[in-house]
Order: sequence, then structure tokens, then C-alpha cells
Amino acid sequence: MTVIATAGHVDHGKSSLIQALTGIDPDRLAEEKRRGMTIDLGFAHTDTLSFVDVPGHIDFLNTMVAGVHGVDIALLVIDSVEGWKPQTVEHLDILMLMQVQHIVVALTKADATTADAIDALTSHTQSEFAVRGLTLRHLIVTSAHTGAGLDELRTVLHALTKEVSATSTTSPPRLFVDRVFTIAGAGTVVTGTLGGAPIHEGDELVVARTQESTKVRGIQQHGASSGIALPRTRCALNITHLSTEDIHRGDVLVQENSWHNTEVFDASVEIAFSVHAKASTTSPLRNGGGYTLHIGTARRAATIRFLNNGTTTMRVRFTGSLPLIPGDRFLLRRTGDDITVAGGSILDVKPIARTTRANPTGNEASILKHHGWLPVADATQLVGAPVSPIVEGWVAAPETVQATTEALLALLHESTEVDIAQLQAWERLLIATLSNVTITRGIARVGSDNPLLSHPYVQTFLSSGISTPDTKTLDRDIIRRLIHAGVLYEHDNIAFHSDTLHGLRPALQKLWQQHPQGFSMSHLREELGITRKHAVPLATCLDKVALTRRVGDVRLPGSSW
Repeated sequence: MTVIATAGHVDHGKSSLIQALTGIDPDRLAEEKRRGMTIDLGFAHTDTLSFVDVPGHIDFLNTMVAGVHGVDIALLVIDSVEGWKPQTVEHLDILMLMQVQHIVVALTKADATTADAIDALTSHTQSEFAVRGLTLRHLIVTSAHTGAGLDELRTVLHALTKEVSATSTTSPPRLFVDRVFTIAGAGTVVTGTLGGAPIHEGDELVVARTQESTKVRGIQQHGASSGIALPRTRCALNITHLSTEDIHRGDVLVQENSWHNTEVFDASVEIAFSVHAKASTTSPLRNGGGYTLHIGTARRAATIRFLNNGTTTMRVRFTGSLPLIPGDRFLLRRTGDDITVAGGSILDVKPIARTTRANPTGNEASILKHHGWLPVADATQLVGAPVSPIVEGWVAAPETVQATTEALLALLHESTEVDIAQLQAWERLLIATLSNVTITRGIARVGSDNPLLSHPYVQTFLSSGISTPDTKTLDRDIIRRLIHAGVLYEHDNIAFHSDTLHGLRPALQKLWQQHPQGFSMSHLREELGITRKHAVPLATCLDKVALTRRVGDVRLPGSSW
């Protein structure tokens, strides 16, 4: 179920309204019941609605921010008697800065005031929304005491959850933890609103802050066991190997090596509406420290610096890395007067350009611009979405691709012949795609194709893979010429196409991962499922193309690896 967060001033009836809607009291702490005030996040649900109830008191605003993380719907609660109060304003500022899609207003305690007062408050609320450029689609007058308006409110909220439930995501799973506790006989349990892809029972995760590993022993959603936690829903994970001392609110659970952890990002920034309305001609933000950064359920002391001497983009630095992607929303609170001053959207999680020259836009080309060529997996983490390779396994910004292409063409023009073993991995792949460039025996040249390359033997060896025919049965002159051209490599009358040899890179990588000190002939036979007849010539030919090198009885990476 899509999560709905409450918002609004203290004592305006948020918790009472949630209890009236769900039958569950979200105030679970004894201290909350004694004081009659929400001081921590509370949770409640029905069969179709899921709520996070946040504190309304200014002293617990940090907790409120953690509660509205990752939600698409907010329920802004306003007391019909008291009307708009300071935290009504600040909470609405926060919802706007977090770009919550749908804000429903509930006027509470309608039974304690008059119809004229409710009409006046309705008009005031519509005006407050309009001046902010917001459309107030749903304002519902309610009373938790009499039940007035509750059915209408349930209907509206249910319709909105259906509207946003189809939201898709391309990022890996990420859970910002908002609660940690233990259950006797089960162990540590963490809860949060899941972002990214689903989490399944049995999944292995790491705490981003410490890189400590854990496994999902069990999943619950709204008290019921489940084998899967879906994106943008509340979930409780029973995890292994971690105690409540190892993980806290603000920690993040992710899959290992799936996110880029960063302590700096470039971002667009927007001033909070109420702060902007009160500000003079100078910006309420200043380069330097004195800010608290809120992302997800995490808080960090932060420093800021505007980019290009402007006012709409900035570089934010903080201590204590977080797994972030472009598009993540954040808040900045000023520590001096403890108010929410700004928020924004992350544009680049690994900025390289100086702040005086950086001009991030958040698109793929802008993000990759200063990183040269990157493995696709690394680029995907920086972009926050799948990227298409330019050449197998590698990606770069268009300017980088163009510059590399021009450099390779210039090299071919100057040298006429280029030994591709001397090139970087992406250059070897890119030069093979250039028009009117042929590569024979590891040498790239500009010119027409060699007719020899069209001989049927070429296709025979290419299609045979590593189970090739004995060359003693074939035309020896053609075989000799193909070997001389670098198309085939031969040992003991067993030959392999050069493409086949280079196509074994993934298998070799796996062998070296399993045997870091080098793999033996038997290891090679077992991995590829071949006999010694082909294994010995194959290993020798791999040595010839310098993918491997023999050291005693094992093979290690060669100079072309």
C-alpha cells in the first residue's frame, strides 16, 4: 500500500484522526500517552490505507522530516478552531520542498466550532495554497469525535493511493531506516518506507554506513508476513547478524555494490516559500556551514557553496556518506535559528568540476561529462538509471566518445598501423567500430577488407567456438595464411578464431576470481567443459594473444588483459 504521511501543528488532532480512520492508536510510547502529544513516528493502517503519523511540535521537526520521506500523499491536518499555526506553515513548506505529489487537507474538530468559522478557514486555506502556486484538490471537514467526513476522507485517500501505486522505478532497492527494535526469538527488526526495487525474503543487504552484511530473514507488512516488500510501501525486515547497536534510524540498507556512496553532491535548490516571502533582496542561504542536511531519514551537518556564483545550484558537502542518486530530494535547515530554509533535487552525486565552472543539469550526458569512459555498472550508479553501452561494457558522454574517436582516427592517420594491444580497453572496442578500419593479427589499419577474410574456413572456425576441427584435414596453405593474418591461432594442429579467444574473457575472469593465484589446465577444462585435446592448444593460444601468461603450471593475466 502507498504510504500517507500526516503533517500539521501540534495538538491539531493528527493522531486522533488516524485512530478514527484506522482503529489503531499511532501513539505507541508511554511518554506520548502521558503527555498527550506525539513525539515519535507512529504507524497505522487499514486494509487499503497505510499511515505514518508525525509529531507536530517544533522540537520534533527532525522526526517529522524523516516521516515524510518517500511518500506521495500527505494529509495536512488543521484544527478548525485554531486555524493556521507556525508548524502548519513549516510543514507545508517541507511537503512542497519534498515535492509530495498530493496534499489532502483535513479540517479537524469541526464539532467544536461554527459553520461560519469553517467557511472562513476554508477560504483562508484555499488562499494559502493559491499564493504558493498549489492547487487544493481536496479539503474535507472532519470530526474524529462524531465521525463526520471520515468516509469521504477514506474515499479520497483510497482513490489517490490507486493513482500513485503504479509509480515505477529503475533503481535498486534502498531502505532508509526509521525504526529499529528487537523481538524475542526473532532478533533485530528494522522498518522504513522502501524505495527502488522490491526486497525479497532471503536477500542479502549491507548497511551503507558500515558495509556490515545482513540477510533478510523475514518480511512483514502491516502485521502480516510476506515474501516480498514492494517499492514505496511500509515494511518491517527481520535481519540477521546485526544488533540494535549496529543499525539506527538514518542508516540505509542496500544491495552490495549497487549504489554510489557519496559525501558531496551538486543540486538544484529552492528557497522555502515562507522564508522567501519574508526575505529581503539577499538570499537566506550563505556559502559555508551552519546547515543540517536531511535526506531520507538521515541527518548530516553540511556546508554549501553556490555554483558559478549563482543562486539556483549548489554543492553540498557532509560527513558520513549516503547512497544517493540524481533526483533524490533533500532539505536544508539552518542550525542558527532552526528553520527550514531550502530544499532541492540532486543533480550529480560525484561532481568533479570546480564550483566556479560546474554547470550540472542532471541528465546522463552532464553527469558523465567529466568522468571519461566508465564501466556500465559504475555509470548506472552515477546516473541512477540503466545506461546503454557505447561499446561492449563501456559508456561515456557524447563529447568523450567524439574526442576518443577523433584521437583514434588521428593515430591511424599518423601511424597507418596501430597495435590495439597498446590501447585502452574501450579504445580497442571503439576502433573496431570505425568505418574503413580493419584489424588483422591485432593491428588496425585504414583500408579495404582482405578477401582472405571471406574464405569459408573463417566462418567454420568462428562457428566451432572452442571445439574446432583438426587443421591436418584442411588446406594447409589457407590455414597458414589465416594464421599470418591474425585470424587464427594454432597449436598442435588445433586452431581457434581470434574472436573466440577474446570472447573467453568472462570465463577467464571467473577462473581468476575462483583462483587468484592462477588457474591450472584442469581448472580450464572443467570451466569450459572440454577435453585435454583442445585445452592444451587453447591455453597456448591464449598465451599467444597475451590474454594469459604461463607461470609454472598456472595461468595468470597477460599483457593484453
